[in-house]
Amino acid sequence: MNFLIDSRKGFGRFREFRVSNYQLMMGLIKYCHDHGINEILQLPDVVVRVDLYFKHAAQARDQIERFYGLTL
Repeated sequence: MNFLIDSRKGFGRFREFRVSNYQLMMGLIKYCHDHGINEILQLPDVVVRVDLYFKHAAQARDQIERFYGLTL
């Protein structure tokens, strides 16, 4: 969840989401208070962002490795 709610991750630049990042974050404030993490991770608007995160994870890791000369 931390990666999804951190504004530095850049999810705001993707416009194909059903709701904006701001709308999702505002909705999650109350939802997180009343529901567990498993329920939160099953929300359709969260699922689509988790899928997008993992879709780009390998590319991001490769870029970090090239830039810093690391092997992650």
